[in-house]
Parts: sequence; structure tokens; C-alpha cells
Amino acid sequence: SIPLLCVFTRSGVYFLERFIRSIDWKVEILLIVQDSMEDKRVFSLIQSIREERRVKTFVKIIEHVVNIQHTGCAQAWNTVLRLYPGEPFYIFAANDIEFQPQSLKTFYLSVLETSQKNKSVGMVSSTVDFGDGLTQNEFSLMFWAFTRNGIMRAGLYDENFYPAYYEDDDILWRLFLSGMQIVVLPHIMVAHGLRRGIYLSGTTIEDSTGRFKREVQRSTNQHYLVIKWGSGMRYGYKGRILEVVAKGLRSFFDYCGQLHPKDRLYEDLFCTAYNESQSNLYDWKFHPFLRDCLV
Repeated sequence: SIPLLCVFTRSGVYFLERFIRSIDWKVEILLIVQDSMEDKRVFSLIQSIREERRVKTFVKIIEHVVNIQHTGCAQAWNTVLRLYPGEPFYIFAANDIEFQPQSLKTFYLSVLETSQKNKSVGMVSSTVDFGDGLTQNEFSLMFWAFTRNGIMRAGLYDENFYPAYYEDDDILWRLFLSGMQIVVLPHIMVAHGLRRGIYLSGTTIEDSTGRFKREVQRSTNQHYLVIKWGSGMRYGYKGRILEVVAKGLRSFFDYCGQLHPKDRLYEDLFCTAYNESQSNLYDWKFHPFLRDCLV
């Protein structure tokens, strides 16, 4: 059985319910980390689904941890790592994925074998099916495992990335720089999101104001990533970390745009320990400004 399976949710219950119902192999602890207490439907769902016969067949314990304020994905994953510090590896999942039959079991056994045979493996991921024939066979932080050795070399997630986006690029780059291997399991695929005329996912916000705010946050995180690692680095969707590892390149950013003048004014606030040559990859400094300016 899987000792610990972790999922992050912010609001809404459709995807979370689908995720839980798709579990088809023994899980000792399903840990649900919720970002804020705003959506009470999540509480009701967990309370009711705990008692369902099929869910109880596969999931022994459902633990529900709530971060009181909106703290984002990075802190959610760190919450798990801090609550369970002794695990050899951690299996994480986005709440908007759906397990294919036996994919959970196959993934766990593959991660267990891979991490035991090769101590330099830092992360392992499945591939992703987006529907309508669209798949992603590159590394994707939608269903992945983070090994203890990887954590010891690269550190925890940088919580300056808020509420989401680019914290995954950051941690993958740190693993790469620390010499850890990143493995993709092409024979394991999970479904992501939902197609109903348009593509829906767990981060979909229907009102235009919400979409605008999310794009602003995403843009801020991108700028932070570039400033953190240096504007000479390159970023692009087709230049994600998997291709970097495969080709052995030393940079993976293809950042063609220019930082907005206001971001340059805040450059000192954005900068972290990684900008200092004497600093260890494991360390990072938290800057409340990165959250305060977005709330």
C-alpha cells in the first residue's frame, strides 16, 4: 500500500471528488491540504466521502489540513514535507487529475524501485492526458514524487511563488543544478482537467476579474523567477526542464520580454539567497512583499 498520498485544493469540490473516487489502490493516508477555509463545501465533501464503502476500501485514513490564509501551492507542499519529515519519498497530485485504472499502483511501485536503485533520483513524474488526443510526455508536476534525497539536495519549495505557477520550474532547476536526476515514467499516464467545449482545470476562474488577477500573479512569479536566477537565463514552454536535462544544457529560460519598470524598482525585494554565489541551493529568503502586493 501507499503510505502517504498528498493532494492540494483551494476551492470547489468537483475535481477533488473525482480525484478521490479514482483511487483504486490501497492508500494508508490521503492528506488533503486546503488553501484557506473559504469554501466550506470541501469540508462537507470530505466528511461524507470518508464513509463511502468504495473509498473506505482503498483509503484507510483521510487527513484534512487547512492553511488559514491563502498561502499557495508552494507552502501547501512544504506543509506536507514538514508534517511527515521521515518519508523516503512523497507522492503529490494536483486535485484536477484522475487516475487511470492501475496507474496509481504502477506509479508507486515504479517510484519505489527507481528511488531504491538510484539514490541520485530527485523527482519522478507520470505523463499527462489532456483529452482530445493531447498528451504531455515531458516531466509534469501534476502527479509526481519528490524523494528524500532530492529534498536534502535542493531544499523545500520557495514560498515566494504565490499562489501558484513557476514554483515547479524553480524546484526542478534547483534539482538539476544540484546534480539530481529527474525521471519521467512514459508508461504511466493520468488524465488532467475536463473538456466541455473549453478546457477546464482546477485553476479555472470563470469571472473576468479573477482571470485578470491570476494572470497578474502568474506574470509576477515569472518576473521573480527571472530575477532570482538571472535575466540571462532562458524560459519557454518547449524549453522546460525535461529538455534541459535531456540535452544537458546549462540554461533553460527563453525570456524574450522585458521586465516592467516597476518590477525593476522592486528588484531588491525580489532577490533571494540564490542570487549570492556563496549561498547554498537549499536556502531561500521569504519576502512578504511578494504576497502583500497581490492580496
